[in-house]
Amino acid sequence: MEPTWYNFADFLTLEFPELRSDIEASYFEWLSVTRDPYPHFFLDEFLIPILIGDGESTARTRAGAILDRLLLSPDEDLAGAALTAVLEPLRDNPELRERAWPFLGETAREWLGRLVDSR
Repeated sequence: MEPTWYNFADFLTLEFPELRSDIEASYFEWLSVTRDPYPHFFLDEFLIPILIGDGESTARTRAGAILDRLLLSPDEDLAGAALTAVLEPLRDNPELRERAWPFLGETAREWLGRLVDSR
């Protein structure tokens, strides 16, 4: 499945089937607030914690690969969401950036380096 702005929660459930019930519960909770829950919600709630967490390195590496895929997405809105919801918080927090760095893909590292250097 190619991730898009509108199917991002479904995409995450395919990529992290072990989180399916949590992602679905979050999705339905967000539906009570907005008709189409933004990807930002799920990036913040699931992808960032996996990247910076103390979980298994396989999941963290997978999260880094997914982030690269999102940053390079032809869906520019989704790519922008990944930039603002994941890379900018990592840019602004050196401790979180250090924790995530070993698991980031080449694209995320390059973009994050540019963001940090431009500050």
